[in-house]
Amino acid sequence: MFNARLEKKIVRSAAKNLQTIALPEAAICERVVRAGVIANKKRIVNVVLIGNEDKIKADYPKLDFNGISFIDNENYKDSERLAKKLYTIRKEKGMKQREAKELVKDPIYFATMLLEDDEVDGIVGGAVTSSADMLRPALQIIKGKKGVKKISSSFIMSGGRWFKVGCKGTSVFSDCALNIEPTAKEVKDIAFASIDTALSLAKIKQPRVAMLSYSTYGSGKGKDVTKMEKATKLLNDDLEKEMVENINSKYKDVAVGGELQMDAAISQKIAKIKCDGKWAGKANVFVFPNLSSANIAYKTTQIVGKIRAIGPIMQGFTKPVNDLSRGASVEEIVLSMAITASQAATNKSEEKELVRQQQLAKEEKVKQKELAELEAKLKKEEEARIKAEEKAAAALKAEKQEKTKSENKKEDK
Repeated sequence: MFNARLEKKIVRSAAKNLQTIALPEAAICERVVRAGVIANKKRIVNVVLIGNEDKIKADYPKLDFNGISFIDNENYKDSERLAKKLYTIRKEKGMKQREAKELVKDPIYFATMLLEDDEVDGIVGGAVTSSADMLRPALQIIKGKKGVKKISSSFIMSGGRWFKVGCKGTSVFSDCALNIEPTAKEVKDIAFASIDTALSLAKIKQPRVAMLSYSTYGSGKGKDVTKMEKATKLLNDDLEKEMVENINSKYKDVAVGGELQMDAAISQKIAKIKCDGKWAGKANVFVFPNLSSANIAYKTTQIVGKIRAIGPIMQGFTKPVNDLSRGASVEEIVLSMAITASQAATNKSEEKELVRQQQLAKEEKVKQKELAELEAKLKKEEEARIKAEEKAAAALKAEKQEKTKSENKKEDK
């Protein structure tokens, strides 16, 4: 089913640590149901179909649903609790309780609340739903990762070893599907999230990030040039801060170049001329200044270069939600489920590590406090000892002086 080496790696990675993925379009899209059946049969993920079990089974009598879970968004036993939780999350934005009760019946909102409630580990949808409708609930409900304020998207461009761009023919393009005209800070967030995608999904061990523009290190001027210059500085500052906080950071081998033109990012020969040795021309993560340039670039690479474009992959959520291209094939939906499962497993692992680091920091803080208290105690004891010795010495001196004085009086007599 999966031909590319990278796709097989992603699927194997998902299968090693089974995650539960919800499919909110099961009641309205045959491709989604068939993808769920295949993913379940191959044990890639645990599948949850959102909708009425009897109706879905009746619609597809020849499919094997053994092992697949069904959750009916119209008749969920805890819908009242989910509605209250949704209201609590969104009341400051003006949501009313009545609106929350209606929204949790919507399959997309319902699946998102299941994700927020940790009933499922990820969501895949968008086969027949617009991106806006698919992602709106997640953007309203699911938190972003630490330090990431802007959710973004990327494509993994996989061409194999013969394709001389990226790491062994694999690269990451972003943001190709979500943010129209991001600010410098938002571009920084997009780049940071793309590095995570490169490391965890594209299996690029040493991400080389090209912050792209129509200028190379100041050769041109304009607002996009200034934006990418600023974004590059912000990204390097964040990476440096990460390295200070965690000496064993997964970002230790990341290199960032910017602002760069595409030719300087991918050609060592041109890089030597344009960058004066500042950049090696071996970029494998490409961050574009806006949606237009990113979308055009990925589609051109995909069609002209006959390169596999895996995605779109949503980046930055603490709990993964992925939006399919409408018209996505059954195979593409299964792959997106595997990607979502891999993201979920990675997020859990990172969260576990973060908790461990926080616990270590807490223990270290306690140790430092105890050490400071011990040092203060020892210092106090030392001061008391010195004071006592000085007092004893003074008393002895006074006693000697008194004795000498007494002896002198006797001699005078």
